[in-house]
Amino acid sequence: MAEIWVPLVPALGAVAAAVTAGVFSARARSAQASAERTLELERRLATSKQEIYKPLVDLFRRVLDSSTSGSKPLSDKAMIETLSQFISWVQIYGSDQAVRAVQKFMQTVYSGPPPLVVMRHYGELLLAIRRDIAHPETSVTLVDLLAMRVTDIYAEWADELSLDEEAFYVRHQWSPPWISTDRGES
Repeated sequence: MAEIWVPLVPALGAVAAAVTAGVFSARARSAQASAERTLELERRLATSKQEIYKPLVDLFRRVLDSSTSGSKPLSDKAMIETLSQFISWVQIYGSDQAVRAVQKFMQTVYSGPPPLVVMRHYGELLLAIRRDIAHPETSVTLVDLLAMRVTDIYAEWADELSLDEEAFYVRHQWSPPWISTDRGES
């Protein structure tokens, strides 16, 4: 009886190995297909986010360029329309950080703060957009981004812009409208 099993052991081992290899191969193909679908979704989401942020970034560029190049400034109507469309979509598709950066920037602009406060929140918004679209782990700072447009930033404002938020507001004697001192909430 043992003689019958001896030749079958290698055959059974080969069958078991083939079945195991087939199962693992199917799982690997499934995992690869899932990874490819995930990458495609991430690519489409990044493209969608670029489309959402592009009008705002272009608006900022046009405003900044018109102040230095002498080109015709944008009308208030054109700026309001661009901001309105942007806000409609960023509140849905923007990351939490980007939504909060937009909220801070807009509330800052509405409240008439010192210019350096507006500059800081503009830089924070650009940084949030950068993180949201493609570089969530970026080491770039708001000063790095602002330095592309502000020629004397390192001589004049880099240290100040690098202060933590509370110290920055105290230095500029400005109270953010989103912080209620009456209720102690933010």
